[in-house]
Amino acid sequence: MSALNLYRRLCKEINTYPSRPGRPGRNWREQLFVQNRLQFEHNRTESNPLVIKNLMNRGEQQLLALKELKSNVHSKQYPLTKEILFPPIVYKADRYLSTDYQNSTMTKQRKQQKKEQEELKLKQDAK
Repeated sequence: MSALNLYRRLCKEINTYPSRPGRPGRNWREQLFVQNRLQFEHNRTESNPLVIKNLMNRGEQQLLALKELKSNVHSKQYPLTKEILFPPIVYKADRYLSTDYQNSTMTKQRKQQKKEQEELKLKQDAK
C-alpha cells in the first residue's frame, strides 16, 4: 500500500468524523485534517525503507484508532449523563454574573463593613 493511499483513507475517515457544533473552539475534524497533513508533509522526504515501513504501520494504527473513536465505543461504555453535559454551576452562573446580584452582594459587604467600623468605634470610645 502506498503512502498516498493511506493519506486518502485517513482524509476520508476524518471527513466522516462527527463535528461538535455545540462546542465552539473544539472542531476536532479540522484539527485532525491539519495534523494529518503536517505528519505527511514532515515525512515526505524520508527515504529509509525501514523508517517508511514504521511510519506506514503507525499511520494504519492511527486510522484504526480513528475508526474506533468514530464508532463511539467509549461513549457506549461510559454514557454522558445530564450532570456531565450540564453541570449545576452552569445554571447558577447567570445569577452570579448578573449585575443585580453583584450590586446586592457589594451592598451587603458595605453594610457589614460599616457595622464593624461602628462596633470598633464604640469599643474605642468605651476605653
